[in-house]
Amino acid sequence: MAKLIAALDKIGLTASAHVADIKDPETVGRLFDAIWSAYGRVDILVNSAGGQFPQPAIDFSVKGWNAVINTNLNGTWFMMQAAAQRWRDSKHPAALSTSWS
Repeated sequence: MAKLIAALDKIGLTASAHVADIKDPETVGRLFDAIWSAYGRVDILVNSAGGQFPQPAIDFSVKGWNAVINTNLNGTWFMMQAAAQRWRDSKHPAALSTSWS
């Protein structure tokens, strides 16, 4: 991540990396508050967090299923919602992208 941030900086773009538990909406809110405070806005949100277990879905435990859903769906939703609310409230247009690999 540091290499990407340095490369973007080299061409005049500002980027930062943050570690947060995206499954917790309060943590996500604090993350966006901190970023907004530091930079005044967020222009792009790329959701790329995701997880799964290398096994047939039929064999997932309830705990395993919930872990995947909480990260892949709930975490993505909490990030998108927090960004969109701030974009709306600040009347600042922006873009979001969701990709799972």
